[in-house]
Amino acid sequence: MGGPEVALSAEDLAVGWDGRPLLAGLSFQVHAGEVFALLGGSGCGKSTLLRNLVGLESPLAGRVQVQGRDPRAWAGGPPPFGVMFQNGALFGSLSLLENCLLPLRTWSALDHATAARLAQAKLELVGLGHVSHHLPGAISGGQRKRAAIARALMLEPGLVFLDEPSAGLDPITAVELDELIRSLGRDLGLATVVVTHELPSIFRAVDRCIFLDRAAGGAIAAGDPRQLRDHAEHPTVRHFFNRTSPYVTEPTSHG
Repeated sequence: MGGPEVALSAEDLAVGWDGRPLLAGLSFQVHAGEVFALLGGSGCGKSTLLRNLVGLESPLAGRVQVQGRDPRAWAGGPPPFGVMFQNGALFGSLSLLENCLLPLRTWSALDHATAARLAQAKLELVGLGHVSHHLPGAISGGQRKRAAIARALMLEPGLVFLDEPSAGLDPITAVELDELIRSLGRDLGLATVVVTHELPSIFRAVDRCIFLDRAAGGAIAAGDPRQLRDHAEHPTVRHFFNRTSPYVTEPTSHG
């Protein structure tokens, strides 16, 4: 029997601007049901890589495939993935239900009643069925992110991209969101790519990760974040996962 379905693959990928690579030699796969994180310090290229993975920018070299096709090949048609943008990016003048209806109005020919039932079902899936007619400004930050995830799921994608889903949330809300992300993979077989800096969320929700470093111009580690925390050889990776400073060393005993 084969392994889990490959939802996303990157092969010898190079990304950057104006022909100058920021990151190069990136190769990885994301499987159905898996939470995969793009990690690294500020300015390391996570956002640039994300834009290339969703087809908003073209890689300088290598290739990206979503369900076996270049993500740019879906231009003009419904994408096979959903995206939760940083801070949710909901339309403030539309209710949560209306926000979730937008992908269906754009890409499907469903009548309004059927589309509304599907949107309501997705909001119930993320625990927001009771506030589906609220405006984004009337709910909490954590609820807005849940609503954005519901919108990302409207076209039944096999893959979603989540940009800093738990950033700015209180600890309890972050735990609840991490559990939701885990359950979507477990119950729906959804592949999830997450960009995050939040260590508690990384250790709770992420199965595997790739660690990017701008100075190295690529990936300096990959694997289970718990294993990297405890056994990584690269000092930058150790400092990141253990929240230590590379500029502070232990005092030497002269006794």
